[in-house]
Amino acid sequence: MTRIIGLQSFLISNLEKINKELKFPLVKGKTRKGHSEYTFEGINERLSLFVSMNEADIWYSLGEERRDLLFDLSIDTKFTYGKGYYCGECKSPVYKSEFQLYISHFLEDLQKLQTNYFKPNHYLFFKGSKSGGFFYTQIKKLADLKKLYSENRLKHPRDQMELIAIEKITF
Repeated sequence: MTRIIGLQSFLISNLEKINKELKFPLVKGKTRKGHSEYTFEGINERLSLFVSMNEADIWYSLGEERRDLLFDLSIDTKFTYGKGYYCGECKSPVYKSEFQLYISHFLEDLQKLQTNYFKPNHYLFFKGSKSGGFFYTQIKKLADLKKLYSENRLKHPRDQMELIAIEKITF
């Protein structure tokens, strides 16, 4: 039986190589049994990457009680004898090694995410319900948010929530 090492072990073992490929390298934070936490060099420290066996999520945190999932980069790693490794969730191409799967599926997705969202003109908008039980986070250009509010197009319940924080993404 082939043992799957998992995304967390892959990241711990290959952090230096991965960081050479990222515009905003990962900074190792806390490691607990079952998951590791990273922040991004040059990016708002309230954004964290949490990685476990097959899960990789980027969260925004404004204190212990106010958190919201921004991006899911998880990989449901599967192995088929005679074929190789693939992501069971998205039915990715089959790779000869688990390393190749993670490079193609995790690293490339993280690179695209950084290119699309970690920009100097982008801000993080954190909204919440007045009761405090529901939060919604977006990364947008400041001009886009101003346009949204100025045109009073707040028809969707997510847009009608109270704006709690606006924060710059890059530093």
